[in-house]
Amino acid sequence: MPKNTTLKKTKGLPITSVDSSATNASDAKMLFATSSLEMGWQLALAVLIPIFFGSWLDSRYHKYPVWTIIGLVVALLGSYAIVRKTVININHKQSKKDKS
Repeated sequence: MPKNTTLKKTKGLPITSVDSSATNASDAKMLFATSSLEMGWQLALAVLIPIFFGSWLDSRYHKYPVWTIIGLVVALLGSYAIVRKTVININHKQSKKDKS
């Protein structure tokens, strides 16, 4: 019998095999989808706020494009941190599901 296969008895029907990897795959897809949606708005804020703030500072202090570039660097660092945190969380949640 293949790995990750369990037997399930159904009412009045013979024993059938159920592949638990299919359930794990759908759980993993759901976890990825919810994490991606959560990460989406975080990335939008992490990118837009520093760039717009930098642009505003440039227009206020006439230092174009210094503050916009600084805002872009802050946005890139923030985006990296958000993606990294999300990947770590997905891996942690997936490993907890695999253990149980």
